[in-house]
Amino acid sequence: MTKRLLFIPLSIFLFSSTSAQIGGQYVYSFLKHIPSARLTGLNGSQIALRDDDLALAFQNPAHLNSLMHNALTYNQNFLLGGIKSGYFGYGYHVSKLKTTFQTGVQFISYGTFKQTDEFGNINGEFKASEYAITLGAGRQINERLSTGINLKYITSQLEAYRSTGLVADLSGAYWNEEKKFGAAVVFRNIGAQLSSYKGNGNTGKKEDLPLDVQMGFTKKLKKAPFRISALLHDLNRWNLRYANPLDNETSLLGEAPSEPSKFSQVIDNLFRHLNVGGELIFGKSEVVRIRFGYSHQVRKELNISNIRNLSGFSLGVGFKVNRFRIDYGMGRQHLAGGTTHLSISTHFSEFKKK
Repeated sequence: MTKRLLFIPLSIFLFSSTSAQIGGQYVYSFLKHIPSARLTGLNGSQIALRDDDLALAFQNPAHLNSLMHNALTYNQNFLLGGIKSGYFGYGYHVSKLKTTFQTGVQFISYGTFKQTDEFGNINGEFKASEYAITLGAGRQINERLSTGINLKYITSQLEAYRSTGLVADLSGAYWNEEKKFGAAVVFRNIGAQLSSYKGNGNTGKKEDLPLDVQMGFTKKLKKAPFRISALLHDLNRWNLRYANPLDNETSLLGEAPSEPSKFSQVIDNLFRHLNVGGELIFGKSEVVRIRFGYSHQVRKELNISNIRNLSGFSLGVGFKVNRFRIDYGMGRQHLAGGTTHLSISTHFSEFKKK
């Protein structure tokens, strides 16, 4: 069964048609934002781990489990230009149904804009924001296999233009507690717009959503306090490369750029599908976690030639303080800056303990 789970997205990945750069081709792109500071520190590479972190279940509802009963998480992401996004979630386990549920809200606020006419006269202000109200459930099939689903109702308002949509995340997971090894498959954002953007006389047309088929793996080393993770994303489309005009620039010596070989292009494209991360763990209950991550796609698309920078890299740290977990994550997307993520989570059940 595990082999069949892993074969499904791999087949889609190998036989899907090629496409150009995918940025800007979809509505509701905020759905692909990383929901927590822990995941920001890992550059989004973790979908295969099963523990008590409710934010991981937002990425993969198959990992909803009884350890998340009465769990509460709040995550705030500070982006460039004053844009803010985040996720608020709550988990509840129903023993009779052997199922764990979650509900939450993912949001993004683009801030306040000046409204001007074609001559530049300011006529007022307007705001833009998007929300996804989430309801999810996860169930254990047997000791090691589980499955889950998230349903998301989306509402988007960009000035006078409004749109709604409905999507689902479907997932399956394998977890070996003894070996601390996990594997998972997630089909994210399956759905469609219920209503297209309309306003100011614009009837609009329905657009595609950011469908993303993912496969993830994680493993805690047996004799070291270290956990590694890997994520293969966008397996439903092969070609993530695009024509970069900087590749055609001549060098400082006036030499013409050399055309990369077919093999190097295939390898480069393959690694654009891969995010990797690591987590250094201290204490039996993982009181302190130090993280790092890397995204080759971000590195290749946002790096500036001939200038050393950390585009594509991420760092993070997490502490358990009394009954709360506090996490901080920093993702470096560009030389101009990146994202800063702060999360706080707890379990109401711990407050009942003496």
